[in-house]
Amino acid sequence: MKKELSKFIHFAPTQTGSREIIIHTQKPRFIAEVKKNPNGDTAFLPTELFDTADTDSPRFSALLNRLSDWYYFTIVNKNNDNG
Repeated sequence: MKKELSKFIHFAPTQTGSREIIIHTQKPRFIAEVKKNPNGDTAFLPTELFDTADTDSPRFSALLNRLSDWYYFTIVNKNNDNG
């Protein structure tokens, strides 16, 4: 049975000044940088696109919303549960 990649892969910063990124592994494939604002909001900024995609389209915005949901339910909640 072929094992599929996760839809999102998270890389946490390992040292001061390194970036926190998420890779979207399905088309349109891209890398998004996680930016935490001083007011507590988090933004996801696509920094590398590997497939053609209109980043201003409603469809791409919906994909970023799904990425945001995944991030909060998977990464933030896991970190909160661990301490």
